[in-house]
Amino acid sequence: MKILAIGAHPDDVEMGCGGLLAMDGISKHILHLSNGETSKYADGKTRKKEAEAAARVLTAHVHFFDIPGRGITADEKTCLRLVALIREIRADFLVTHWEMDGHPDHRGAHDLVRKAFFLSGANVDMDASPWKCRNLLYFHPFSSGYGFTPEFVLDITAVYVKKLEALRSHRSQESFALPQVDAVSRYFGQNSGVERAEPFRAEFPLVVNPGSLFITGGQ
Repeated sequence: MKILAIGAHPDDVEMGCGGLLAMDGISKHILHLSNGETSKYADGKTRKKEAEAAARVLTAHVHFFDIPGRGITADEKTCLRLVALIREIRADFLVTHWEMDGHPDHRGAHDLVRKAFFLSGANVDMDASPWKCRNLLYFHPFSSGYGFTPEFVLDITAVYVKKLEALRSHRSQESFALPQVDAVSRYFGQNSGVERAEPFRAEFPLVVNPGSLFITGGQ
């Protein structure tokens, strides 16, 4: 199984789906749309190095689009660039920001990824042949997550330490990223009968193997 996780800035996907990316048996790719140079804590060069370090922790391939901060949109050129990457990787699942995220760059990333998700399987004229991903998943928006109701949660208890290690690679951001991740993973874990969990929404209903259904339940 191949996963392409797409974030507006370095550390977005590690926060939102770092547990998923920490799991074994998955071919993992991370795309950072910008280098996060608009951060008040570090410049783009530093954040790019941090992102590369985090990808090594997660044994993920890392890609950068180098879009200027506050400039992430679903314009045609960027969308076709993303379609080409999806087709090259032949990703089974895309994972990105939820549509109601309060950050403008995050909303721009959502619109871009959702558009590319559908166009990847369409007859768009480019070198790579069409590729239809199985689903598009959305992770929790953290500080602007009011109203986010997950459609499923992933038990990340066994890989939570690795998720934290990846997040700590983003040294310039960890002072505020780690407390948010701790609170969200603990809340959704305890409400689902596990220690730590990542909450997700999905573009289409998920197909669940009957053998894995109802392994745990909320209290």
